[in-house]
Formats: sequence, structure tokens, C-alpha cells
Amino acid sequence: MSTENGPASSNVAPYRLTLEDIKASNWSGHDHSGTAYGMKRSGFHRWGFVIYRTTYDDDTAWERYLEETRYFLSRPVISDQATLDGASKADVRKHFKSWCEARSEERDGPGAAGPRTQHLPRFKYCVYVDRKCLDTLARLPANYRGTEWELSDVVAVLIDGAFDERTPGDDVGLYPDIEGCTERYVGWRYESIEMLAATYEGCHNYNLGHIDYKRPPLISPDGFESMPA
Repeated sequence: MSTENGPASSNVAPYRLTLEDIKASNWSGHDHSGTAYGMKRSGFHRWGFVIYRTTYDDDTAWERYLEETRYFLSRPVISDQATLDGASKADVRKHFKSWCEARSEERDGPGAAGPRTQHLPRFKYCVYVDRKCLDTLARLPANYRGTEWELSDVVAVLIDGAFDERTPGDDVGLYPDIEGCTERYVGWRYESIEMLAATYEGCHNYNLGHIDYKRPPLISPDGFESMPA
């Protein structure tokens, strides 16, 4: 299943912004100026991280997760129970790399096959949602009103698609093992949903390990809370 960015219906919801919403004269002072410039320079006018669904035992919770986080989460959603149910982050990284290599205008929209599109955050990082992420919906208050600060408790995983291609740093062995990695940067991070649009913006100039990165199980960008084991 795959759905794309909807039409621009508000100048508030970040993932609904289009180039038409941001006048060129205001780019330098806009919260999403890097994203706007990236779209203009590449000719590809869709943005936002691809979302991978890796848990399939609760459709109601999944639909609520998408509904409550629609302000911060883009499309498309990649959902295939046969291949992604229970998929590890390494599995999703491998799938995501293949998905990126197969980008085309037919699948992704005008400009997707251009030479500069591969450098956009959309084709470098992806969102991974597992059962732990769905369970963070329980942190929302009973009288939840859809405010931004309340959604700070809802969490996703953000995966670096190129992590396997890195040259290991000199900090190997200095940190506790997380899924086989003993470096500070483990190639993914827990991310507060409310920060995904800002992180997408930042990823135009910096890699995922340099934008307020907090090593799991801490939740980026603040690191004030941790995900359960």
C-alpha cells in the first residue's frame, strides 16, 4: 500500500507545505527553507520520510497511530505483512535501499529520477514503526486534544539507509551493544513524532547522527526519556 502527500490545505501542517506555500523571498527565514530549496533544486516536489509498518496484530492501533500523527508523518506508507511483519531494522534498511534504487517518476512522481533526488532526506532515511512505537499511543492523555506538546510522547524509529556503508569509527567497543553495534551512533534513533518535520529539514545539511542524536534507548532530540527494553 502506498499513499502520497495530500494537497496543501493549511500553512500550519508541515507535511502539507508545497513550494507554492513558501515564497522564494521568504525561504531564508522559513522553518522549512532547506526543504523548499531541496525541492526546487532537485525538481522533485514531494517530501517527508517513507514509513514502514512492521507490526500487523492491531489494525485499530495502527490506524489511530497514523491518524493522531498525520500532522507530522508524511506518506507513502510501505506495508506488506508477508515480508515486513516483525522485520528488524536491518531488514527494513535493506528493503529501503532497494526501494530507493528503484525510484521512478511513475512510482514517486515528477523529478524522482533526477540526479539530485537521491541526496534528499526522503531517499536517505526512513521511519520504522513497530509494536513498541504503537504502544507509545498509550502515553496520550485521556482528554487528548491533538496539541503538539502532547504528541511529543508518541515515538517512531528513524533509520539511516546508508549505515552499513560506513567506515567504523574509533569508538567501536566503547558503548554497550545495541543490535550488534558498540559505537555511539548505531544507525537509527528513537524520535519524538513532533520533531520529524524539523529533523527532515535538518537532514538536508547534516546526517542523522549529528542532529541532536541521542543513543537508544534515549529518545531524540532531548534525551529526557527512554524507550522500554
